[in-house]
Amino acid sequence: RDRVLPTHGSLDNLTRLTNGTVDAALLQGGTFSAEKLSVIAPLYPEMVHVIVRRDRGIDRIEDLAGKKVVIGQIDSGMRRSALIVLEHYGLTDTIIDARDPVAGDPYFLTMKNDESLDAAIVTSGILSEDIVSLARTGDFKLLPITAAPALAAKQPYLYPMEIPVGLYTINPTMPAEPIMTIAMDAVLVTRADASPKFIRSLLVALYERGIALNFPNLVPYRDVFYKTCLLYTSPSPRDR
Repeated sequence: RDRVLPTHGSLDNLTRLTNGTVDAALLQGGTFSAEKLSVIAPLYPEMVHVIVRRDRGIDRIEDLAGKKVVIGQIDSGMRRSALIVLEHYGLTDTIIDARDPVAGDPYFLTMKNDESLDAAIVTSGILSEDIVSLARTGDFKLLPITAAPALAAKQPYLYPMEIPVGLYTINPTMPAEPIMTIAMDAVLVTRADASPKFIRSLLVALYERGIALNFPNLVPYRDVFYKTCLLYTSPSPRDR
């Protein structure tokens, strides 16, 4: 019988997929090799959100130096994305790493009550209720990743994306202005030996049963083949 299982994120999903615990998994783009896996479809963009307290004088990513920042669990997809940003800005060794103490919990949500936490770098889709919960307090803001085009040029699975005004809340408005960031696709993946029938059933479930009504940013079917070939079957520019 088909079941949907809760997990701790991309790395946990990848482990379950490769050891046979699950038949298909949702992975963050850039967190896996496609050699022994079959990419069924890129589903929707996941954006990197740099969330900071309004009262800490943090107006640019460079201001995170010396601050206590939540960047996710060890080996998590969220942490990997955060480190890509921090490394580009030369901040990897200058922040205070606020480690997630409980695997699977959205630790950055404790920022609502734990004022020792200055910021969090969170990778999420646009429908994140956790980010909405923080935004409603009025105590936080988003920082732009002004280097988004440069980051996208260095990593083939990243692309620049703009977070529109008021995406998370209107009163207070968050973000209060368009915010440039980077994004990567959440990708539905199965093992390379999966049957064509199983893959077809997943594609039918995704694109013929109205799931887009609940996921308005679902990658259109017309773009699935192009994105899959570009990112997961062709060599990256640096390998050509």
